[in-house]
Amino acid sequence: MVSYFAASDSEILMLPLGRMLFDGSNHNETNRRLMCNIVSILADNNTRLIEKTEILCKKTLRGKIMAYLEQEARYNGSDKFTIPFNRTDLANYLDADRSALTRELARMRADGLISFEKNTFEILEHSHTE
Repeated sequence: MVSYFAASDSEILMLPLGRMLFDGSNHNETNRRLMCNIVSILADNNTRLIEKTEILCKKTLRGKIMAYLEQEARYNGSDKFTIPFNRTDLANYLDADRSALTRELARMRADGLISFEKNTFEILEHSHTE
């Protein structure tokens, strides 16, 4: 069982996917396009979940932080990028305590691994192992 909560008032569109898949109605171009979009969204979500699992499997908080930042650098095509999280959200994403995250970020900056201003980061030295 899965529950979802909307952050604001929303309208929900319920789609009869079973009927769309099995009754031949996907011969219409709109239904085909819709199914392609759904499969694409599911594939993207699966990829993100696998990547998050790889991050959370790191043994240390520093390892989790570097794995996340290196992943964001790859997505942005640059070692300097802005993340979509504030400190509290990043701590939640990494399954870490916010104060521990803040201390580790400061240590990583002092060690010359990263630089940052608010949620804009630059990787100065990539990790090779955890």
